[in-house]
Amino acid sequence: DFRYRKWREDWGKNLVWRSYFQIFILQGMILLVIGLPLWFAIASTQPSKPHFLDIIGISLWMIGFTWETVADWQMAQFKKLKKSPEQIMNQGLWKYSRHPNYFGESVLWWGLFILSLSNSAPFWTILGPITLTFLLIQVSGVRLLEKKYSKNKAYKKYQMTTSAFIPLPPKN
Repeated sequence: DFRYRKWREDWGKNLVWRSYFQIFILQGMILLVIGLPLWFAIASTQPSKPHFLDIIGISLWMIGFTWETVADWQMAQFKKLKKSPEQIMNQGLWKYSRHPNYFGESVLWWGLFILSLSNSAPFWTILGPITLTFLLIQVSGVRLLEKKYSKNKAYKKYQMTTSAFIPLPPKN
């Protein structure tokens, strides 16, 4: 991953300590927040009866999982056939969103949150999917990749026609 490679170069002799705290400990704490709905749902001692939220949550999870998987597969196929570093993936799901894999990941976690509500998770555990979506858009996903490709002319054109996160029909 180019992000970790860059940190490795920048951190020099502090690599071990910064990696431990900034990558492993910080990501562990973030994971605890993101997983809040699941922690409460799993810890519930109340028997769960089928609920309409189960259908909504499972459906969203399936849509998100499928969307992310297909987007990742499409990108892997594109990379195998890519002819130049300037070439941009803009087919399949990538025609509707510049980051469909991140969108799918976000939808997946919103589905898990809704599913957990039917199993006694408190509503404030919404912090989990909010945190994940925020991180994907503003911190580690969309923002970093948009910056990485900011000098690519084909990508600039792609940005003008394609939604950054939520899949939408392409603009003319």
